[in-house]
Amino acid sequence: MKFTIDRNVIINGVQKVLGVTDKKTTSPFFNNLHLIASREGITVKATDVEVSVVVFMPARVENEGSVLLVARRVYEMLKEMQGADEVVFIQGDDMLISLQCGNALYKIQGLNDEEYPLISVELQEEVASVASNRLVDMIKKTINSASNEAMRRNINGMFLECDVEKSCLRMVGTDGNRLSLFNAEAVLGSGKMVKGLIIGKKGAVELKKNLEGLNEEVLIGLNGGFIVFKTRQMLMQLNTIEAEYPDYRRVIVLAQSSPLVVNKEEILRSLRIMRVVADVSYTGVIMDISNKCIKLSSVDANVGEAKDEVVVDYAGTDINVSYNVHFLIEAIEGAESVDVLLDLGAEGKPLFVKETVGDNYLAVVMPVRLV
Repeated sequence: MKFTIDRNVIINGVQKVLGVTDKKTTSPFFNNLHLIASREGITVKATDVEVSVVVFMPARVENEGSVLLVARRVYEMLKEMQGADEVVFIQGDDMLISLQCGNALYKIQGLNDEEYPLISVELQEEVASVASNRLVDMIKKTINSASNEAMRRNINGMFLECDVEKSCLRMVGTDGNRLSLFNAEAVLGSGKMVKGLIIGKKGAVELKKNLEGLNEEVLIGLNGGFIVFKTRQMLMQLNTIEAEYPDYRRVIVLAQSSPLVVNKEEILRSLRIMRVVADVSYTGVIMDISNKCIKLSSVDANVGEAKDEVVVDYAGTDINVSYNVHFLIEAIEGAESVDVLLDLGAEGKPLFVKETVGDNYLAVVMPVRLV
């Protein structure tokens, strides 16, 4: 095997598979990348079975071949090599791989790939196409709401579905105490996700990292029990969680009675003041809402006290309610409008956070009882 490739291209390609390679395992299949040189170019693969990544890169290939290499070590070598724009890979005897960039030379021991697992990563049934930046937004705005409790498998990820009526993709995350939802305009294909599916948080994090900074359409499709995301130079295949997702619609259709409009940055500034007092044992913020004003307070005997006021557009009845300040901040941060609409109900009812323009984003935060 011998090929020459742009240094930045190979660094970027290897970086996309790093998060998938498991540094803790002793198996060469899961802490190595699979490097393949063919006449079409270079392919780098990595998998931990749950998540698989395939990256395609242009290169000048003189001799074809393939090898397994420790992903992290190769990445660190490539980053340290300076002095030239291209890197030359040469396979010697006994799978010893040479990497040369200018005067810098590394040699790294590779492994035979004959027993590398043959995992089919392909887009068989197209479901939709969506802009890469909107797919990143979907993950950012919902992942914090997804549960971290391993025992609650059905909400230990984000729910993804097609809304044919609105021609959009919808992603939902919830842990039972809060919920976030985001719609992204999409072109829906012939394939259908009849009931939607659940994507694990690990796969979603890797997908977000690999799509950030791109400006292109992402094709989304199915491959058996996997969901596949395809860009011009990458395929990512994520295992789906086989479980019944809660009916989130039962929550979001609840009628509220006390909407108010507030400047997003003003309410966030005030909530962050409250967050300084909140710690692991005490996370609450009390909101006294009256005509044109929200009075916020947070008191912890072990930390101290914080108070602040925010002017709002509100003319309803007085309300006194408490929320988890961290949940509330994350819910409001997800809105993209200058002002946000906070739709409050009576005591014990959830708080709805909406954008003042459009209906792409919705967050729900349940109140807490402070002792």
